[in-house]
Amino acid sequence: MKRKFKRTFVLLEILIAFALVSISILPFLRYPYQYMKKEIDILFEMELEQLAQKTLAQLHMALYQEENDLVSPKQSNKIEVTLPRGMKRTYLVKAKVKWKKQKRDKDNNILRSLVDIKLDYYYQNKNKLSAIIEVIVTKKEAPNESTLQTPS
Repeated sequence: MKRKFKRTFVLLEILIAFALVSISILPFLRYPYQYMKKEIDILFEMELEQLAQKTLAQLHMALYQEENDLVSPKQSNKIEVTLPRGMKRTYLVKAKVKWKKQKRDKDNNILRSLVDIKLDYYYQNKNKLSAIIEVIVTKKEAPNESTLQTPS
């Protein structure tokens, strides 16, 4: 009587099969991860845009109330932006205030000024967002009061 032996798998065949399966799965894992990372970046950028608009509005109001004591010409600090699921990023914010044109009266008092306010947000030393507002400051008759108008 002849016995037939069943052929068993060799370790080399198993390793080759595992390598082929691994190589074929990589694209299915890589693209969703890249898509998720890009989506998170977009969410952080949207949060930054909202924060920039809020900060510009606060600077605009500070300019309206205090005129020249807005911020130093170049000011930088760090802020932390948080998404709902606890994801956090720290950004470096640089604020620049530039008094462009000034109209003066005969006594050399400022009647009207054109002011540029620029906010730059940096993440890992890369510029992520810039927000700019241009404001016209007009001095009223009463001392220490001013009105603001955005140029059209």
